[in-house]
Amino acid sequence: MRTWRLDLDSDNHAPALARHSLRGWLGLVTCRDDTKIDVTILVSEFVTEAATSDATHVSISMIFDEGRLRIDVHAREEAPAGGGGPTPIQTATGPSFADRIADIATDNWGRTRQPDQTHAWAQILC
Repeated sequence: MRTWRLDLDSDNHAPALARHSLRGWLGLVTCRDDTKIDVTILVSEFVTEAATSDATHVSISMIFDEGRLRIDVHAREEAPAGGGGPTPIQTATGPSFADRIADIATDNWGRTRQPDQTHAWAQILC
């Protein structure tokens, strides 16, 4: 089993930093090249969604075990100083670009939203 984790500030650089860091780790796992490309694009889109939301931190973790990749992306929002709690998540109508990629490229995926955190996950066979 191989694992990988990356914690990032949620800003405009986060998707590129995630892609760059992920490429090195994906070189260590036994997956088809087209699957590695799909994983890189999907992680980038999940991180882009976090970076364009009210999230302040993004955590990415991956597990490769017995020919299957598990991707987890957590986007967290800190409560503003002085209280008030996190800003409610605004939902768009229809599937996002990341949703459409996940539908095509993964075996299974999902997303859960809470007022202060969003968790996107996917599983892909190599």
